[in-house]
Amino acid sequence: MDAAAGGVHDPVVAQVGDDLRRHRLTTPRRRRRGAELTAVIRNQGPVVAAMVRISLLEDPHGRRVLPTLYSDNHLWLLPGESRTVRLSWPTGAC
Repeated sequence: MDAAAGGVHDPVVAQVGDDLRRHRLTTPRRRRRGAELTAVIRNQGPVVAAMVRISLLEDPHGRRVLPTLYSDNHLWLLPGESRTVRLSWPTGAC
């Protein structure tokens, strides 16, 4: 699920499998410093979000920034729960 707001590209995407109808994941807060980014992933849905996969995208067309290191990934989030994740990548990767 792309957390873009108002058509602005959001580089952090949080996705739960193929069925996103019952899950509402957001990245309401982000802080970027050079080739590092901190994102807060929040489950605003009514059910557990299992195996939430986080990706860093280079552009709105879905090209991933590789390699990217994540402080955590494939998260399990209870309804209302949030988790802070740090991402880093080599400066030449984008």
